Amino acid sequence: MERIGFDYSRLRGRIVEKCGNIETFAKLIDITPTTAGRKLSEKSSWTQDEIIKACHVLDIAANDITEYFFCRAS
Repeated sequence: MERIGFDYSRLRGRIVEKCGNIETFAKLIDITPTTAGRKLSEKSSWTQDEIIKACHVLDIAANDITEYFFCRAS
C-alpha cells in the first residue's frame, strides 16, 4: 500500500505564528522537538491526542483540522 503524503506547510506556518518555533510548540504539546520534526517531515504519524493538543495550542477550530493535518501533498 502506497503511503499518502501530507503537506504540513500551513501547519508549520501556524506553529511559527502562534509559538515562534517548533521547540516551543513541542514543549506545549508534551513532545520533544525531535519528535515534532519527525512528524512534520512525515517520518512519524500524529496521534489523535497530539492533534487535539496542537489544535488547542495553535487555536485551530475542529472544522479546520483537515486543512492543517490532512492536506494531501501534490
